[in-house]
Amino acid sequence: MQAFDFPHEAAPDDPQDIIVASASSGAENAYAREVLSIERDGRFARDHAEFGTLATISGTHPDFEIRRHAGDLDARVTMRCRPETTWFVRSPVWRHIGHVGRYEGEVTHRGVVTPVSGVGNLEYARSVSPYVVLRRASRRRLPLQWFSYHVVDVPGERQILFTQLGAFGAIVETNVIFRSMDGTPDRKVHGGYHRVLETDDAPTVDAHGNARLLPRTFEFGCDGMTVVGTYDCPQRFAIGRGYISGYSAQVRLDGEEFTTRGYSEHIDERVPPHRSPGRRVAPIR
Repeated sequence: MQAFDFPHEAAPDDPQDIIVASASSGAENAYAREVLSIERDGRFARDHAEFGTLATISGTHPDFEIRRHAGDLDARVTMRCRPETTWFVRSPVWRHIGHVGRYEGEVTHRGVVTPVSGVGNLEYARSVSPYVVLRRASRRRLPLQWFSYHVVDVPGERQILFTQLGAFGAIVETNVIFRSMDGTPDRKVHGGYHRVLETDDAPTVDAHGNARLLPRTFEFGCDGMTVVGTYDCPQRFAIGRGYISGYSAQVRLDGEEFTTRGYSEHIDERVPPHRSPGRRVAPIR
């Protein structure tokens, strides 16, 4: 897919023997992105997935242990997930599931150990690829140009999840999911909007030399819900051709207003429009 793929990073003899692994937090020197070989650097079994030295996930649903390493940061948490699976997207070309669960563990950054606990999100997604048929690197890619994904904490062990996909310059799917640890069935809204309100003053250049004006403040929502987010953590080049980060979120939900935290994955491979910092730009719907 255009938004996720770097064909030249794959080995020419087998373009499927590749792991692009990333790990990050908002702390200083707590970020890593590595291109690995599945054959040499990966270890995969029914109860274990290992991505070089960056991350391991062990266990079987609903209980997992997750270890992460990124620069000066190491994290270890255990997570017990809710029994029910959340489906974000279920289509012939894209399937995306998630599990919400309570986690606890510790984060070590430059020798300082911090206990952590809360409600987290463990996910898995897959899509079709021309590689599967061609078995070689190719410029033929599905034209997914826009991917915006968010997880927002809500009081009472609840979460808001937002996903939007775009191709050919238009939005092809938007979903909002409201879910809880208390066993309440997920509520899914097909539809919504996303708009960038303000960008950074200067472009950010990724590891491949591509320059982008990254969002600074943005808004997304649907009927009965609005989230205005402002990035207050470094935006890390980490997912496909895009970035991950954390942000402060102002939320309106069914008449309730509160401030909380959010996490985002954001990729924009459209022709960049002119965006003036501090000014509202045209929404993508």
